[in-house]
Amino acid sequence: MSDLRRSQWLDLATLDLRKGALGGPRRRWPIAVALLAIAWAVPFLGWYLVPRAAAGVVILDKTVPRDDRREHLRLMWWLTHSRVPTADGSWWDATRDYVGYDPEQRQGRLLEARTLEHARLAYLADAYGVYTADLPVDGAAPTGPAALARSTPIFAGVTLPEAQALAAFRERGGAVVAEFNVLESPTAGTPAAAVLERLLGAHYTGWLARSYDDLASDDEIPAWMRTKWQRRHRTPWNFRGPGTVLFGEADDRIAVILREQVEGRHAMTLEVDRPLDPLMRGVEGGAGYGYWVSGIEPTDSGVTVASFQLHVDSAARAQLAHEGFALRFPAIVRRTTGPRAAYIAADLADAASVPPYVQRTVWLDAWRAHRVRDAVGAEGDLDFFWRVIAPVWDATLRLASPTAR
Repeated sequence: MSDLRRSQWLDLATLDLRKGALGGPRRRWPIAVALLAIAWAVPFLGWYLVPRAAAGVVILDKTVPRDDRREHLRLMWWLTHSRVPTADGSWWDATRDYVGYDPEQRQGRLLEARTLEHARLAYLADAYGVYTADLPVDGAAPTGPAALARSTPIFAGVTLPEAQALAAFRERGGAVVAEFNVLESPTAGTPAAAVLERLLGAHYTGWLARSYDDLASDDEIPAWMRTKWQRRHRTPWNFRGPGTVLFGEADDRIAVILREQVEGRHAMTLEVDRPLDPLMRGVEGGAGYGYWVSGIEPTDSGVTVASFQLHVDSAARAQLAHEGFALRFPAIVRRTTGPRAAYIAADLADAASVPPYVQRTVWLDAWRAHRVRDAVGAEGDLDFFWRVIAPVWDATLRLASPTAR
């Protein structure tokens, strides 16, 4: 090959390489878009490929005064997300797949033994109930919610036949998990409560606590709480801003923790007492919690597997001690004779914020949990969901397995 022809060939080769370098990305971008679309779709498609879990969950919720069904909404979100179907094989519908009060029909349905015949797990999401203050009267707006105003119960509390049906269900191998508000008012002190406490291994001690966004809000703070404070401490209720209130249901004890008295990011956190307990598998301590809790203690047949811890300054600690409230108290109690019954002294199933977004996916939960880790506010509620609620619910499903001991 002559030098001239060799030079011309090299020039053409160089030009082709430059064209490839310049034109390559244009040829590759459809491939990149396709790969991104596949990566985006895989978590959603993967959900449909995961085998369905065994059915057999019955949910009791008597606190359904409105059509939002918030007291069991998050639990049903999780069951569908975890591919646990209803008894008929469908995915959970918050408007129908529970036993309790129907706000559209304005009537309640009691839990019966036949409802539990083919169940493996009975989950008692809430039994506080529906009251006259929750409902409109003669076209007028409700005066409630019932937590803000004392009124007459319409459909509330666990009845003795329901408690006995649950006890029989557990005796034949079923798992029973209950949470706030089941042992508390209006069930507390009734024959049904005695059956439930033996069944769950937990005893309600008569006090409650709740964190509020604004202690001055008439929409959050009930009049009876202000009156209780004024009667007990002989001073007006002049609190403002975020805070936590602890109070006795049957006595005048009441304490208020202000945001400036909190040491650290959270006024209250859940701490794991027994990390090897089957109910605590995957639960992380230190997650902040800011809603309803109640004072419980294990009976002779129960054991505390997780506790709530208050993080407050010396002034708040002195106030709590004076009112008879501890800095650390049981959050989850499990019956020791087989891990088939437990009580959670917190409102887990209640979607105080919306349920975690993006349902029916796989392989995204760890990333979602990382996104909200140690957050506060609404994001903090999601942090508590991923670090505590989700693994506890996973554990309850495992413990409801026929092979669980």
